[in-house]
Amino acid sequence: MNEPRTLDEIEAAMALNVPFGDWRYINDRSVLFYTRRLELLVRRLPEVEPLLAAWNAASPEARYPVLGDTVLRATLNAALGGLENGVQDLPLERYRAVFEDARRLLAEGRREAPTERGASRRLRVGDAAHHPWVWCDEREEDVWAQGFRQLFDQEKSRSLLRTPDEASLGVLRGAVALLEDVLPQVSRSVLDHAYLIGVTDVLNRRDWDNPKRRFSYDSFTTFTIPGALFLSMGMLRNPYKAAESLLHESLHLKLHDVQHTHAILKRGYNSDRSPVIRSLWNRWHPEATNEWPACRSLAAMHVYVHLALYAERLARDPERIQAVHGPLNGYDPVLQKRRSLERAYFLGGALRRECWEELGIGGQRMVDWMMGLLNELGAGHLPQDGNAHLFLDLYEREAKDFNVLLEGLREMPEAVSAERGQGLRRAVSEMLRDELGVAVRIAATLGDATASASLREQAERISTSRLSEVTDAELPRFLNSTRGTVASLLRAVPAERLVGMREVQSEKPLSELVREMVVTSGTQLNDMAAARFQPRHAAPPG
Repeated sequence: MNEPRTLDEIEAAMALNVPFGDWRYINDRSVLFYTRRLELLVRRLPEVEPLLAAWNAASPEARYPVLGDTVLRATLNAALGGLENGVQDLPLERYRAVFEDARRLLAEGRREAPTERGASRRLRVGDAAHHPWVWCDEREEDVWAQGFRQLFDQEKSRSLLRTPDEASLGVLRGAVALLEDVLPQVSRSVLDHAYLIGVTDVLNRRDWDNPKRRFSYDSFTTFTIPGALFLSMGMLRNPYKAAESLLHESLHLKLHDVQHTHAILKRGYNSDRSPVIRSLWNRWHPEATNEWPACRSLAAMHVYVHLALYAERLARDPERIQAVHGPLNGYDPVLQKRRSLERAYFLGGALRRECWEELGIGGQRMVDWMMGLLNELGAGHLPQDGNAHLFLDLYEREAKDFNVLLEGLREMPEAVSAERGQGLRRAVSEMLRDELGVAVRIAATLGDATASASLREQAERISTSRLSEVTDAELPRFLNSTRGTVASLLRAVPAERLVGMREVQSEKPLSELVREMVVTSGTQLNDMAAARFQPRHAAPPG
């Protein structure tokens, strides 16, 4: 019988696997991919041939920053795609300017990213060649800057690019140092695919100094902006969270590069026609659906597998890590590991059941490879249908939506706000009593008489009149406190017991009681949100 692999050995498997991990192999394949695209472009745009010649003659060290440049990649893709598809009015002069500038850099052997050259300051997260550079918004508005801004604006991200201040840049550099400390092999591998970091902020520049401003996202990457990842300023407050986001988005960029040359998805794959997997830990809303097609589910699984190892490493030696990198400040590696393992294992099983035919042979082998890693990291004991803890993640995260409800009430006229506030407190009271009632039933089934009695007493104390004495500032804390009591009870129960034990009265598995509770509460929160926007005195239906 083989001995279990150490964490170092598991990390090496993640970082050096061919074809899914080894950055050298993936980069070699990317060079072949883009060389082929340049050759195809030359057939349609012969004046690009000098760029191809300089490309082939350049050393790997000189070619690396040019190959990875976001604007060059995007321009090459746009030019080739537009010419092959007969698109009219292509900006060929801008394309030619980009290609000629890239040719000159390669011919001169200058080891720098073309888009970075125009920045008024060189901002980098480290000194190594594979360390990404950071966008500086104070810069020369050359074709490279114009190209990058156009790519960013097309995303309609409801945010602005900005130059990070020294404190934020320090957090970002600290995040890289943290990754290289706890995951030296993985960080070397993934950062090789992240060429550029764009830091973003809210649309209203006057709010940039407001520490309570709300961001529309934490971070993102997209196929249409190759080699670049974007982090909101909200992510640059805690190096542990910043490191997680940097790892997360760099892994997406790595997978993008793998997809260029391997059959990860089936031929003719269309995300709009793919079966979907519901990410149970996310709440559905129109701008961020929790129903993911095969491509997004695979990408998320890829991230969660690596985040599980990141959290495991933090949890193994927290004293030493905090002595070097500062306090965790609320970042809980034990909780993050559990969440990452459960989510990755859930997605892997769902991909096999629901989306297997949507994957190419490379994608199927990738899922099998990652499921093996998950088993080594401790996910092998999880039941495939043990999704109760995933619903609990959603249950706890919904407090954010509740804060949004309160913000909306404060923006209303005082009289309307008071009326809606009473209605909201009544709805919250009913919802929390129902949730505590479910927790009482689960505790009784588990034979925990003490917890059952305590929960029943807490439910009896909740009333609309009591909540009317709670201020708007205290209401979220009250909700979180009550939900925390319920979640603490349920999280302490192993997933296999929630699946295997049934309530005598209803004959339902305890996991089903958890699911019903969270779904019902989510519906109630949606109803509260809808009521907030209703006219004060609605007209009768016509």
